[in-house]
Amino acid sequence: MRFQFAVFAMNIWLLNKKTLIPVEIPTRPWSNLAIGLFVFNGKNYVILVDYYSDYWQLTELHHTSATEVINFCKEQFSRHGICDILLSDNASQFSSAEFSSLAVELEFQHSTSSPYHSQSNGKTESAVKIAKRLLTKAFRDGSDPFNCNFGMEKYAKRTEQQSSSTFDVKAHENATSYASTPSTSASSTGRGQR
Repeated sequence: MRFQFAVFAMNIWLLNKKTLIPVEIPTRPWSNLAIGLFVFNGKNYVILVDYYSDYWQLTELHHTSATEVINFCKEQFSRHGICDILLSDNASQFSSAEFSSLAVELEFQHSTSSPYHSQSNGKTESAVKIAKRLLTKAFRDGSDPFNCNFGMEKYAKRTEQQSSSTFDVKAHENATSYASTPSTSASSTGRGQR
């Protein structure tokens, strides 16, 4: 009896489960964006992702108020242009009257993902996963996470050490090979002949 009930419940769940409608691929950069908030190491972050190029912007927020999020959006829109569609989750910052008035004022369509279904805002979820991985690496290495070159300092030092020892050898080789090669004049290279 229990087994039949479990099968019955599973069938109902499968019948009611809706398939995700894929987002149309935009025809130009910065037309369709997704935005989300997340917490990492006790700090709040906002991330904005372009559906066309997968380019994303990340900023630490001191307060997670709607005003802070709106200021972040305005900053990004002034830098890259105003989007046509902005997809977000149903966080209170995005469902506020202030954010709705921003959408009306700047004339973009604001859509929200389904409540309790974070996979419907998968572009943001994917970017958050990458951002958390990069932030983890930056904090582990003790470098600034908002420095574009974080993690490159070690690579640059290692390359510099390798190239300096290689450079000394090559400089010596070039000096000896230069001394042993005969000098060329304008007539031997074909220049200056008429």
